[in-house]
Amino acid sequence: MTVRPLADLLRIAVAPLIWFLHLSAVYAAEAMICSGILNTRSNIGWIVIVLTMNALLGLAMTAIVTARGAGRGNSWLRTAALILTFLSVVGVAWTSLPSFLLPGCASAAIGTALGTVV
Repeated sequence: MTVRPLADLLRIAVAPLIWFLHLSAVYAAEAMICSGILNTRSNIGWIVIVLTMNALLGLAMTAIVTARGAGRGNSWLRTAALILTFLSVVGVAWTSLPSFLLPGCASAAIGTALGTVV
């Protein structure tokens, strides 16, 4: 077994990085729309759908590439990468869920109704 620290780190870190980028993009888009920087409040659902589908596609590709490397490399590393990919899929779904269940900018409307800043 050869040790390739950078390649091994990238193999494990790709899925959490995709989840982090999705999380950042969804919350940045919602923050810009709800603050009035972008005037596309009706399109917030579509923005989240596009970001989520891209993240899930990237995670699916990561899982396929990781699973195809079954004969090569460290099996512990491959298993850890697949577990992190699964957890990242859960994280992407969890991040997107409020956008599908709540109306756009719901937390800002609740904060205004209560007289507090949310």
